[in-house]
Amino acid sequence: MYKVFINDKAIILTDNHVDYTSQFDTLFIKYKSEEAMKLSVNLVLNKQLENLVIIAEDLNELWRNFCAMFESMEAAGGVVKNDQGAILFVLKNGVWDLPKGKIDSGESMEDAAVREVKEECGVDDVHISRPLQDSYHIFTKDDQQILKHTNWFEMTSNHNGELKGDEKEGITEVSWIKNDQLEEILSNSYPSIRDLIQSATS
Repeated sequence: MYKVFINDKAIILTDNHVDYTSQFDTLFIKYKSEEAMKLSVNLVLNKQLENLVIIAEDLNELWRNFCAMFESMEAAGGVVKNDQGAILFVLKNGVWDLPKGKIDSGESMEDAAVREVKEECGVDDVHISRPLQDSYHIFTKDDQQILKHTNWFEMTSNHNGELKGDEKEGITEVSWIKNDQLEEILSNSYPSIRDLIQSATS
């Protein structure tokens, strides 16, 4: 299964008919053709439909055809925890987010994730523990629709010094968020981040 976010909406691509109606105001369709899929996806992109589930017997083929509709971007980031279990968040353009960024040419996912955490948060002690679930979301840049694939890693850090956000990236605050603060922080975050945190902390 793939879950692709567009702002607060979601497109689910799956080979298993699962009832998502309890979670989403959702339209279910069976994959018939690329053209029919494009028409359905455009309803979500144009805000005429809340959420969409596309079902196909061959999930790999469905995903290839879906990805072919967009320009692609590869990114990496981290769910960074300190020794008290607090998670490192950044306030970016007024929304709480996790540190992440585009993978440079020739750079590994792991190296990119660690670099982005260091650059965006001002920490110098970051270590990868394990990979987490990937996330996907669609955004528009220069009238081009881009499918961003972010490779996430759980990380640890013993950084006790000052946290300094990368202002040129729109980051105005960096903070260690404790478990009892998560609900409030995630209420001003993105669905993909809420989804990731739920998976990483369950």
